[in-house]
Amino acid sequence: MLAHYSTGLYNGGGCSYLRKSGRYRYPAIEIAMCDKDALEPVGKWWNARVRSRGGKEEVCVGGPAYQIAASGTKAVKIIGEMVKHGLSNRKVEQWRKVLSRCKSANDSVPR
Repeated sequence: MLAHYSTGLYNGGGCSYLRKSGRYRYPAIEIAMCDKDALEPVGKWWNARVRSRGGKEEVCVGGPAYQIAASGTKAVKIIGEMVKHGLSNRKVEQWRKVLSRCKSANDSVPR
């Protein structure tokens, strides 16, 4: 049930991107919105805390903006589950691009 709910929110307002940590890049996912209550169930399923959003998008018309995020192995597992529950083709393609860019960036780091 929460997997379907999470997938719906992610399809509507989620994004995937590269997160930097030192010289390495990790795949990351995020959902941001004005409704903290809507993100709470996703937080339980992702095992992540709902946080206030900073930067340009920190305020909604009625108050603060919120976000939930996951990165690395956790993000890979979450996306893997959401694919089973109706993740849109557009979001799957975005995720593949992030993974490809992540691999390219990390392959260029000398070990």
